[in-house]
Amino acid sequence: MRKLCTRQHFIEYLSLNFVERQCLTARCLWERYDYDYGIDGFVTPRE
Repeated sequence: MRKLCTRQHFIEYLSLNFVERQCLTARCLWERYDYDYGIDGFVTPRE
């Protein structure tokens, strides 16, 4: 049987995608950490 992605996980994936896209548009670096219930990434401005 296949594991189903819950609605909450689907929303989480979409929100991370949105943040990554905004960082790339602003020419920043996005460093993603392992998925947990805390900080998921770190944004660094490019010089």
